[in-house]
Amino acid sequence: MTTPFASQLVDEFGAQLRAQRQQLIATVRERLHQGDDPQQLALANFFEEGGDQAEASMENEANLAQLSHELAELRSIDAALGRITAGNYGSCVNCGALIGTERLRAQPGARMCLPCQEEAEQHPNRQHYKAR
Repeated sequence: MTTPFASQLVDEFGAQLRAQRQQLIATVRERLHQGDDPQQLALANFFEEGGDQAEASMENEANLAQLSHELAELRSIDAALGRITAGNYGSCVNCGALIGTERLRAQPGARMCLPCQEEAEQHPNRQHYKAR
């Protein structure tokens, strides 16, 4: 399958995705190494020594939720880069229609055209891959 966009646009989106990927990896690395931060360790020690365990638990859950979100975004970027390599970047994975340049500029990792994305969001438990 050939890429539905001019190679210049694919190169532009690819560069944007690679830059986002590098930035996201740096953010995840920083988040994972925050445990070495003396202030974080002091806070953890405070909570272990009779501080507010509920507050510590909430902070930990928030950190894990943020990390989970960042890793999901990284997987999305990697999938988009894979579609570029495969030559089908810019085609909806659901219906095969063009996603649209404006949508890809706003969200270069987009997998679906806007109508399919809206359908998926309205019915999250439904299988959204149509036969082509």
